[in-house]
Amino acid sequence: MSQNLNMREWLDWLTRVRLLTILLILTVGVVWPQYVPASEINRYFLPLLIFWITLGISHIILMRWLPAAKWHGALQVTTDVVMVSVLVYATGLQDSYFISLYLLIIIVASIYFQGA
Repeated sequence: MSQNLNMREWLDWLTRVRLLTILLILTVGVVWPQYVPASEINRYFLPLLIFWITLGISHIILMRWLPAAKWHGALQVTTDVVMVSVLVYATGLQDSYFISLYLLIIIVASIYFQGA
């Protein structure tokens, strides 16, 4: 039971940090093109991040609605991989500034699934 509670606390923390990270990415993506003359904001960038924030809020709602479900972690890591892949694709593939987010997902998944 304590293992399940510990994982639930970890997922709550992960969800909050995810939303803060998305807001940081949004801030960087909107402010960066104003100061770097060669860069411009992609037309898919803002809708993508709004959709990602909506997914993050839906994760919070799902965790409150179904607290005993064991698939929350896998769902969150999967949606993060998909959203980062779309973000990297939309912002320039290998030239994207957001490619390092994959490392963050790998670290989070390895910590979360360590006990599984």
